[in-house]
Amino acid sequence: EVPQVALSPIDVTSGSAIATNLPLQPAKKLERLKPDHPAYVKAARAWLDERGMALAPVRLTHVIRTDLEGDGTDEVILAGAYNAIEVGDADLSIGRYAFVLLRRLVDGAVVTTALVDYADPRPYEADDVNYDASLVEPVAIADVTGDGIAEIVLLVWQYESVAFRLYRLQGGSLASEAECGCGC
Repeated sequence: EVPQVALSPIDVTSGSAIATNLPLQPAKKLERLKPDHPAYVKAARAWLDERGMALAPVRLTHVIRTDLEGDGTDEVILAGAYNAIEVGDADLSIGRYAFVLLRRLVDGAVVTTALVDYADPRPYEADDVNYDASLVEPVAIADVTGDGIAEIVLLVWQYESVAFRLYRLQGGSLASEAECGCGC
């Protein structure tokens, strides 16, 4: 038996959805910023350059400012993707990437940590099968455990599979707590 939820009126927005009977509490602060925000484009550019992707354009899909721990200090989640699946006219000669990065203050310095980190600067052919992450996006930022700390739920789409991953920031450390998915 599959649980079902009736949506009334029918929601025609696109994207992923998660149904649960957990007592989810959305993050107390959740602000979407423009994907062309100069500070975050610069951060993504630095991340790409470190991975040999200097020729790849910065293509951010999500920039979200939140306070995961409820401590008054904001964290920023950046998601981006550039590949033939996400960008129909992608330049195949410069490689491909998909990522979700978490930027936060640690001892007064901004630290960028990759939650999902895929970058391949090698040229590829249109018929190459991409077995690595093609799309990653935050689908929920909510307290799923009831402890007052918001977790990050990501959708990770790969060749013939999809997974949801739960990440938790606790005591200054970031960890993947759970994953579920399916594929061929």
